[in-house]
Amino acid sequence: MIAQKVKVNTALIITVIAVAAVLLSVLLFFVIRGFRLENALKKMDISDENTVIRVMKYGNDDVKTVMRVAQAYIDGADYSSAVKFLLYASQYLAPDDNEILSMIKDCYSHLGASKLFLSQFDTADFEISDFEESTVYEGKSYGISNGVYMTFCGGYAKAKISSILPISISACDTGVYVLDSSDRLLKYLSDTGLEVKTVYNFGINEFLYFNDTVYYIDENGVPYGERMETLNDGQMAMQLREENGNVVCSIYDSAYNKLRDVTINN
Repeated sequence: MIAQKVKVNTALIITVIAVAAVLLSVLLFFVIRGFRLENALKKMDISDENTVIRVMKYGNDDVKTVMRVAQAYIDGADYSSAVKFLLYASQYLAPDDNEILSMIKDCYSHLGASKLFLSQFDTADFEISDFEESTVYEGKSYGISNGVYMTFCGGYAKAKISSILPISISACDTGVYVLDSSDRLLKYLSDTGLEVKTVYNFGINEFLYFNDTVYYIDENGVPYGERMETLNDGQMAMQLREENGNVVCSIYDSAYNKLRDVTINN
């Protein structure tokens, strides 16, 4: 009986020690993380994105940290960068924070937004969902779900920038090209979501942005690029793609039999 009590007490002591060790490890983790975050904030320089990425590495899920980053960009009159961090904060971290909504509207106002555009931020009614990144340009990636989403700052921040439902998208230097499913028009969307411009006023089936040039196949199946391809009656182009540094599409007959591949760039 005594031996059994000793075994029970020993097991209890070992359990308590193990739990204490785990709690201590967790505490040390947060202490060290907090120290690194404060150090990163002191060294943050918005002209050097790497310093901002370091801040977000340690504090990307802390709304106060994200707002400090946004405020730093506001202080530097970089409202475009600031608003993206504020969108992340409002959509993912603090959807009911009216201060963030006010800051978003103020940033967009500095960027020239209309009253109609600003009105969408009167309330934090953001319908967000999971998305997969599908196109990348210089550290910013974009994906499609119930709208257009962007991931930025080394992947530590993200934001829904438009409710447009695209068929396909392709990132460029200042935003993303989207093939709008509602009208099949190719549009340019800025990375803040503020600017939307129609690139071509006619429907297209496919497009590809490659080497700063837009290639596309129109709604009649005709491919357009630096090198034009003449099609016979009943033929159509499909499957626009990049292969080994060239823009390529496939030509099919009216029965959808593949005839050949053609290159439409130099």
